[in-house]
Amino acid sequence: MEAPAASEEAAAVSGAETAAEATGERVFGERPEDGVEQVALADIVAAPEQWAGKVVRVEGTIGKVCEKKGCWMDLRQGETTVRIPMAGHSFFLPQDVIGHEAVVQGTVQLVGEYVEDAAEAEAHEHAEGEEAHEHAEGEACNHTVGRRVIVEATGVLVR
Repeated sequence: MEAPAASEEAAAVSGAETAAEATGERVFGERPEDGVEQVALADIVAAPEQWAGKVVRVEGTIGKVCEKKGCWMDLRQGETTVRIPMAGHSFFLPQDVIGHEAVVQGTVQLVGEYVEDAAEAEAHEHAEGEEAHEHAEGEACNHTVGRRVIVEATGVLVR
């Protein structure tokens, strides 16, 4: 009796893949689920501690993809860009997805150190890819300096 269940599961997966192909969509990793909370990238970046450890669904335009293996991408939504590594290198993205819209499901994570003290903020080293910036006297560096917000993707749907 287990064979029919396996056949039904295979047919469901095959049907989903066929539907995605018919619409020009491509799925990498697991297909993002409709029931997962959709969050704006700007909201995650604005309140990273609120979202840390939570599974979310985010959408945006793929700006960059790792040129070596396709193991990460930068997802852009408006003025906000977030690095999206593929969970555990379990799947990879091809270069031809750059510029396409994507739906990503993954877990929000904070990596690196967070600097709150104004003196420390002035002395910190900027994270890779972060533009140099200045702070007004006495103003704390109130963003994720040295600490990056990432969404570790378990699935990406590219349109």
